[in-house]
Amino acid sequence: MRNHTLRAAAFAAAASLSLALAPEARAQRSGPEVAVIDLSHVFKNHQKFQVLSKRLEDEVKQAEAELKANRAKLQQMARQLDEFEKGSAEYRELEEELARGQADLQIQVNAQKRRFVEQEAANYYSVYQEVLVEVEAFCKQHNIKLVLRYSGQPIDESEPSEVVQALNKSVVYHDPAIDISEHILERLNSRQQVTNRPKQGVPKKTR
Repeated sequence: MRNHTLRAAAFAAAASLSLALAPEARAQRSGPEVAVIDLSHVFKNHQKFQVLSKRLEDEVKQAEAELKANRAKLQQMARQLDEFEKGSAEYRELEEELARGQADLQIQVNAQKRRFVEQEAANYYSVYQEVLVEVEAFCKQHNIKLVLRYSGQPIDESEPSEVVQALNKSVVYHDPAIDISEHILERLNSRQQVTNRPKQGVPKKTR
């Protein structure tokens, strides 16, 4: 009988201790379940996105230079028309060549514009997928259930469109402590640095 009493007392003491520790354990695990992120800030400072944007910018500049050279050729041809008598065979031949050149130039402009727009969209989509992966991993680590997007850009009150956008914001106020933008950016850039790190080959054996 005495042993049963001792076991019951020990069980009661353990239960009391577990109940006392439970709130503390929950408090350690608990944290803000809602966070915010400034995607514009993340994209602007994301090293990979900067590289992709610079590469696309260089391609656009090169294409513009080529278009400028082609336009100059067409303008030269247009000036040459004045050297021939209107209606002559030479005039008609050059006029047709000029018309073909202008049509080809317009096709080139439209094709390059479409390609660059598609490439820019692909860059945004690729980086956005990486951001989502990092946000999900971070949230799982810190027990965050919801992430809202907000913009940290200051509002220019002289621009009506910006004022309207501010009024339509989903996040009116947030505590800076729940902003995970820098955490996500740090994770993204650290991965980019590892990717850019040069691979070290295995040194060859010397005889």
